[in-house]
Amino acid sequence: MKVQVISKEIIKPSKPTPPHLRNFKLSFLDQLLPPFYFPIVIFYSAKDGHESNNNDQSHNIFVECNEKGVDYIEAKVNGVMSDFMNVDVVNQLHPWYIVFDDVAKEAQLAVQVNLFDCGGIAISVCLSHKIADGSAQMTFLNSWAATARLAPDKQIVYPTFDSADIFPALPPGVQVSSLESDDSLQGQNVVTKRFLFSASKITALRARIATESSSSDILSKYPTRTEAVSALVWKSFMETSRVKVTREFALSVVAGNPTTTPK
Repeated sequence: MKVQVISKEIIKPSKPTPPHLRNFKLSFLDQLLPPFYFPIVIFYSAKDGHESNNNDQSHNIFVECNEKGVDYIEAKVNGVMSDFMNVDVVNQLHPWYIVFDDVAKEAQLAVQVNLFDCGGIAISVCLSHKIADGSAQMTFLNSWAATARLAPDKQIVYPTFDSADIFPALPPGVQVSSLESDDSLQGQNVVTKRFLFSASKITALRARIATESSSSDILSKYPTRTEAVSALVWKSFMETSRVKVTREFALSVVAGNPTTTPK
């Protein structure tokens, strides 16, 4: 499958940013994070009888909302949506240039719309993790879509960016040892593996933890799916930390949130 970028533009806001929203304050946790992006791709299949007709319409304290706009890319995909199960193909649907391009790293949000031969589309959204996590990003996308549909304001759930109120940032001048991103892997051959937890296995794991728990409180005794899987992963980390490692490896943190259905 081949993905070819056919257009690229900057979409600027239609209204100026209010003065009180000009600076987006970062929390202490945000200050620790390297500049990486949280990519999400949403697939929309074509309706029956629809034919593709793509070209008919042609610093670490705060983030400044300077109205420079959002990167918007359109790409033509030589293939059908059923091929997207290939991980290498999915990676082509994201605007990855913002990850490795030093200039583009200043962008807080990039959107790439991929147009398939079958008439379906896949929308990839890369949002800076300093701005929002996965849950806030999906809330943002749903509110964005609802606004575009002219939905009543009372029906729209807007994201709340209040992490700086919960975890206040360090004052200017105070040094913070932040995590650094490693771009040295760009262009390298890297082996990755996935560990999939089925719903039945997670249910069994939660039941096992509840059985072994000494707590009498049913809420604390019976863990959530995220708590159960996280506990298993960290238990495995602790066990492997006692083993002498002769090869380099990297860890990737994955959210344990349930599947989100865009509205």
